[in-house]
Amino acid sequence: MSSDQASSILSSLSSNSTSSPTATTSSKNDTEEMFMKLLVAQMKNQDPLNPTDPTQFTGQLTQYSILEQSITTNNLLTTMSTQNSTQTAAGLTDYIGKEIKTSDVSGTVDAVDFEPDQAYFVVGGALVDPADVISVTNPGTSASA
Repeated sequence: MSSDQASSILSSLSSNSTSSPTATTSSKNDTEEMFMKLLVAQMKNQDPLNPTDPTQFTGQLTQYSILEQSITTNNLLTTMSTQNSTQTAAGLTDYIGKEIKTSDVSGTVDAVDFEPDQAYFVVGGALVDPADVISVTNPGTSASA
């Protein structure tokens, strides 16, 4: 197996592993196992009179290490983003019972509706984007921005 073939397979592994932002542990293990099989096959099938250049071999190991670190970093960032979104959405529940005003709607926040991509205030049955809120007050007090 030539180093070009190995690089091609590594590139394929890279695109397959990073296509899903939530790569599972099993797919990571599958990728590692596939890489190790590739590496062993490359070493078994190399020409004994013209072995793989140690620099190329080290480069391939480095390339795999970088790929593995990129996948791990992507998974951690996805987890952090999800946690941040959850904390932000949970903070919106503090507005239940408060009076809000937008350019189109005024009223008391009855609930918070958690959609897959965003959370909304429910005011008199209408969904209100929290970004559209102009003012928030406690019932019976004056408006504050």
